[in-house]
Amino acid sequence: MKHCFCFIVICVSVISSCKKEKSCEGCRNISPVVSTQSNHAPIANAGMEQIITLPDNSNILDGSRCTDPENNITQYLWTKISGPSLFSIDNIKAAKTPIRNLVEGDYEFELKIVDAGGLSDRDTVKVKVISFQKDSFNVIFFFRDTTGGLDAANMLVTENFSPRVVLVKVKIAGFPEAVIEGVWSKRYSPWCPISSIYVDAAAWGSFNLPPGNYKWSAESITTNLAGLPGVPDSFKQYWESGPHKADGTITVRLGDNCIIKEIIF
Repeated sequence: MKHCFCFIVICVSVISSCKKEKSCEGCRNISPVVSTQSNHAPIANAGMEQIITLPDNSNILDGSRCTDPENNITQYLWTKISGPSLFSIDNIKAAKTPIRNLVEGDYEFELKIVDAGGLSDRDTVKVKVISFQKDSFNVIFFFRDTTGGLDAANMLVTENFSPRVVLVKVKIAGFPEAVIEGVWSKRYSPWCPISSIYVDAAAWGSFNLPPGNYKWSAESITTNLAGLPGVPDSFKQYWESGPHKADGTITVRLGDNCIIKEIIF
């Protein structure tokens, strides 16, 4: 019995020690995974400055060009920080949203963006609303006697024919046609500021254009100048070989009040 008892004790001891000892071969070569990538702040972009001409009174606030290094922008918020009290924003939490009910004046809107990590950035955009005065003009078109006939006759401009003769019409879509009833010499030109009291006012055609990009076209109307006084023969011969046509583009920027455009036929 003694021998048997000892044997059992030894076995239990061996089993107990085996449970306490666990193999971890190669454990020393395993390191915990640690992310070295950190969050970076997003970059807000509220878009380009806007100019709106009444009666139009709405446009779009566009923050779609905002960026985030981790591509994780989660919040957008538009607020007005200055300008007239009358306005409305359709959805202040959208990246891109209409603004409406604007009145004449200077607005400034702020866009705040937040990423998934809580980092944020802000940007602002200005919106200028202007009125369009139809009783004035800021752009004039004119053309020259390229034959040199007026210069040879020591004349600066010939215009105001009797009976009335329209030499050229200029067209810009959405605006009344401009008529030109005279021609300029090679050495003489209209000047700024533009005024309706010009002695030579009939020799150019005028437009009042709000800021924007425009396409224009010009064409001769009356080409038979026979019998008109003050028109050199060289110009008569050239003009009667028409019709004459020209076209192009013109850009009007905010604050432009005197743009002089020469038509080259």
